[in-house]
Amino acid sequence: TAWMAVYTPMPFPTDIDRTLAYRGRALYDDGCASCHGTYDTVGRLTSFPNWEGDIGTDPARAALLTPKIADAVNGGLFGQYIDARTVDTYTAPPLTGIWSSAPYFHNGSVPTLWHLMRPDTRPATFQVGGHRYDLDRVGIDLSPPDGYVPWSIPATVDTTAFGLSNAGHEAEFTDLTDSDRDALLESLKTL
Repeated sequence: TAWMAVYTPMPFPTDIDRTLAYRGRALYDDGCASCHGTYDTVGRLTSFPNWEGDIGTDPARAALLTPKIADAVNGGLFGQYIDARTVDTYTAPPLTGIWSSAPYFHNGSVPTLWHLMRPDTRPATFQVGGHRYDLDRVGIDLSPPDGYVPWSIPATVDTTAFGLSNAGHEAEFTDLTDSDRDALLESLKTL
């Protein structure tokens, strides 16, 4: 985990509203940092709690990581870098570079950070692969312009399929206004 102290992700490719991001940082510090880690003023991870628990996301992948599979991972090519273990829940990841890692959740079932923060708007299906990036909603562009040709053959994410539910992580956004969510989104662009 020493790499996290020196890793610098690519910066967000367009302008960030620094005033809005500053307000969003306070929201992040109050509601997200205890699970996803704290960041300094330049967006570098300074502490990581390695929080593990249940936030209502699809449990299928955790259930499928059996001791036999964990042993195979640990003894394989990546065993020197990964220490796989079986768990009943998920560990909250650090959010360094999150703007560039869509789709979201451990199973890729949420196309943008905007949708993650607005659970009632999460689409049941969407395309991945060869997609355009939505820099406003931060993630996969669900409405590419007419005539757009994907650069690879897209696949459909169907959130009704086994292991692909887009449920979970709803309570964290319940008390936030749309303005708060926009500020938090702007702040996440800085990580």
